[in-house]
Amino acid sequence: MGSDFLFATPSFLSGIARLFDFAGQFDEYNDSPNGEVADWIALLADWRIVGHDLAVSMDNMDALGQDGETQAQESAQP
Repeated sequence: MGSDFLFATPSFLSGIARLFDFAGQFDEYNDSPNGEVADWIALLADWRIVGHDLAVSMDNMDALGQDGETQAQESAQP
């Protein structure tokens, strides 16, 4: 679930039809029962993305391994 879950994803033909939809009849959103539920879902989605970003960063640091530590130590020595 991304952070754009409240927005509907229109098809190509729906996108073309929106060019001529001057009254806004094709505007549609994914509904939630109330604002609290929508906020809760949005907050959950945001934290899932933060967790994913942290996991990717930690994997990148693990991939550096000793090389990253060695390079940092060598650059610190006079």
